[in-house]
Amino acid sequence: MPAFVAPNVIKWHWWRFNGYGFFAGMVAGTAAAVLKIYISMPPVYAFMMILGVSFAASIIVCLLTRPESEEVLRSFYRSVRPWGFWGPVFGEMPPRRAGFREEPGFLA
Repeated sequence: MPAFVAPNVIKWHWWRFNGYGFFAGMVAGTAAAVLKIYISMPPVYAFMMILGVSFAASIIVCLLTRPESEEVLRSFYRSVRPWGFWGPVFGEMPPRRAGFREEPGFLA
């Protein structure tokens, strides 16, 4: 379960996140969960270790690959209006578009 938490949370909160980062986080977290079978540690530490590996892999791979196109980001923002750090995408939206909020979302 913790292998899937980080990529699924990051995707709604950070405009720079892409599919490569999502995939890397899932794979790295799953690999850490499988390797945990051979390491004896309390469940809470195991959860945090798997979550940390998944989170780190997601961020590192995302920063090493190119971001999604502006068109894709604007379309996603327009239809979903996600929380988080979406200020750069909000700033690129056409002004006063019918049915579009003037203020950015949470932490933009």
